[in-house]
Amino acid sequence: MPLDRQPRQRSKTTAEVLIGSVMLPFPLSNDPVLKRQRQAQENPYDVLKRYGYPRNVS
Repeated sequence: MPLDRQPRQRSKTTAEVLIGSVMLPFPLSNDPVLKRQRQAQENPYDVLKRYGYPRNVS
């Protein structure tokens, strides 16, 4: 799954929104795309994002 994926649509009226994100040092995540040495040099952090739908609280 790409890191900057577009939010999915659940319905025509409610859009999925970004709930939160966190930056993790690369040793704490398992990214098989890049080798460890290259990842340390080029991008030492992985950004994890969580998308979801807002709740109606009334």
